Amino acid sequence: MRKPKQNLAYEYKRWELVFTEFFLEQVALIQQYIAQFSEKRGRQLTSDLMNFIVERIPLNPYAFIEYDVMKTPDASYRRAVFKSNYAIIYQIDSARLIFLDVYHTSRNKGNLE
Repeated sequence: MRKPKQNLAYEYKRWELVFTEFFLEQVALIQQYIAQFSEKRGRQLTSDLMNFIVERIPLNPYAFIEYDVMKTPDASYRRAVFKSNYAIIYQIDSARLIFLDVYHTSRNKGNLE
């Protein structure tokens, strides 16, 4: 029987930051794509992206717009935009911020489910 994979989680002030496996795979794919042109820029972009997630979003996660593809009564799904080109999809769940997806805004992303 296979052991279920766990998500990566960090504590940041009052929020626990949870990074799903899918989210981390998407970050790795973005880095690989940019690294085709410049390894240094690929590493720098993903570093800046993760710093934005850890340092900016937890300060006020409700400041970012509701993710209109997955509307809920409590507006728990949010979309933050990084450097005008990357959308970060996360869910606010009591004391946790669960990061679900990241993608280039030129892509047409549908439902996460």
